[in-house]
Amino acid sequence: MQIVQYVHRSGEALPEHAKVTEVSASTADAVRPTAHGALDALLNDIKGGWLPENADAKLQKERADAEVAAAEAALEAAKAKQADAEKKLAAAPTDDGGTAASTTPTARSGKLPDDFPGRQALAEADIKTYAQLRAAGDPTEIPGIGPVTAEKIKAALAGS
Repeated sequence: MQIVQYVHRSGEALPEHAKVTEVSASTADAVRPTAHGALDALLNDIKGGWLPENADAKLQKERADAEVAAAEAALEAAKAKQADAEKKLAAAPTDDGGTAASTTPTARSGKLPDDFPGRQALAEADIKTYAQLRAAGDPTEIPGIGPVTAEKIKAALAGS
């Protein structure tokens, strides 16, 4: 049985002879507004652990996941390109008949110094490090670098 307390719209409780203290479940369900059933079902679902889905948050998460996947794919592609460039660089023949792999441990690295031969032309070609310069290949193919400057660049790369 369900205990029901009715209150008059003035806020006063009903007199004792007019109070209904117990009603059957079927009577309570019959007099209950229909919205209560839906609210009760929702409350029971929430108590059971169900949460309503937030469509915006779900869409944002899917977009963020897609961006992360694209960034990871781009990173892997860049790593593969870097590995290929390192292999080509290591296998490139040098003037002394060896390969770049044999000279790599003693090769200079990092940014090109300000007094490096042809520095301005190299900067305009977006070559700012020793590794980028080595990867570029023949210095005479860089706009603004002639044969004399190319020889100075080769000498500077060799460390002499």
